[in-house]
Amino acid sequence: MCGIAGIVNLGHQRPISSDALSRMVSIQKHRGPDSTGAYLDDNIGLAHSRLSII
Repeated sequence: MCGIAGIVNLGHQRPISSDALSRMVSIQKHRGPDSTGAYLDDNIGLAHSRLSII
């Protein structure tokens, strides 16, 4: 099973921490150990874990 995580910064007070996004991916690593990816901007951070079935 795959996993997805995200952070949205609506207040624009400070940039999103790449460490926070990395911790979110590592916590859900059991959901998809085959591949991970992330996108990070000042106001949004998205990450995923992928489980390869085939």
